[in-house]
Order: sequence, then C-alpha cells, then structure tokens
Amino acid sequence: MLNEYYKNIKVLRRTRYKNNKDDAPNRTEVRHSYDLEIDLLSSVGKTKNFLEILRSESGELEANKEDLIKKFKHSTVEQLNAINKGLERVGAALDSLEKIEGKAGYIGLIYYSALRHFDSKGLPVDVVREALADQRQSITNSLSGMNTEEDAIIYQLRRDNLITAEKEYIQMQHKGMRYFSQKYPDHYASKRYLSKNKDAQIFLDQSDKTVKQKRDQER
Repeated sequence: MLNEYYKNIKVLRRTRYKNNKDDAPNRTEVRHSYDLEIDLLSSVGKTKNFLEILRSESGELEANKEDLIKKFKHSTVEQLNAINKGLERVGAALDSLEKIEGKAGYIGLIYYSALRHFDSKGLPVDVVREALADQRQSITNSLSGMNTEEDAIIYQLRRDNLITAEKEYIQMQHKGMRYFSQKYPDHYASKRYLSKNKDAQIFLDQSDKTVKQKRDQER
C-alpha cells in the first residue's frame, strides 16, 4: 500500500508543481490533482485500518519532503527536521505493527515489552499510540500555515485519518488486553488493565465459569 500510495502522490504532486511553475498555469489540472489526492486520503480513512492509514501518512510525508528538497528553494532546516521526525515516528510505529498479527502477536508484544506508560483505561501507551498522537498534533500545528484551501483540506483529512486510526487501534488494544489478561492474569499489565476495566473482569469471570461448566459436563 505504501509504495502504491506514494507513487500516486508523486504523480499528482509533479502535475501540480509543473503547472504552478508555468506563467499561465492550467488551473483545471492543478485542481484535479488536488481532488485526486483528497479522494485518496478519504478512501484510506474509510478503511478504518490503522496500518493503511499510517502507511498513507508516511507516503504524504515522503512526498512533502521531496517537494521541499527539490522544488522549493526557500525551505528551512526546521521544516525538513519536522518532516524527518514525522517519518521517524511513523516508521517506528509501522515496524511495531509488523510484529503484530492479530491478538496472538499483540500478546507477545505486551509480554516482552518494558511497558512504562498507561492511559486512564490501563492500556499501554506504546510506540503506535505515541506516533499517532504526536503526528496528529504536528499536523494540527501546521494547519494555520496552509497556503491554499486545498492544502488545508488535505492536512485536515490526514489529521482525521490519524484520529480514526487511534480509535481503531485502541479497540484492538482492548481486545488484545482481554485475551492477554485471560492467559496471564498475574502479569502487571493484566492487573493494571483489569483494575481499570471492571467490565473486562466480569467478562473473564463469565468465561471462566463457562470453561468450568464444560469441564464438569465432560466428567
């Protein structure tokens, strides 16, 4: 998804840049390139897939970096540093997500991680959560400096997609932590999670009763 997304964005940005350089730019082509990029971001957001959303965000950052380096003479070190930091945090999140394959992968990640930060629901504030929150804030800070309405829409969509990704990832965390707490009830992460989520404890208690009932019937 990342390579395909980045490839499409590069084509659109090339069209936009070429027309903006002309003395008499083709505004229709420029507008069309914006519309296509907006459609791409909207489509990614509708998937509600946090992995795909992070990949698209990485593609946007790569395209922005290329724009600054090759096409805008007045880019600053601060601008490039901000993009590089974004690429670094999103890249770290993607690396972490590649280790997760469903609940089983998340269990291994939790069990062997040195967890330090938890939210109010007892969920780990891991590298993915940090990346989503920090990148969302970075985009919010940049919104006031947009040159065009179209650029502002693109940044708003990127921010909205990251909000969607965070919500979906948190739901996955809840499912993973329930399963993790069932397998490793004495782990400190399980105890913290269950103390913050009474409904999860009730769910696990009911599951235990069901298992016991089945065992008794088998006897």
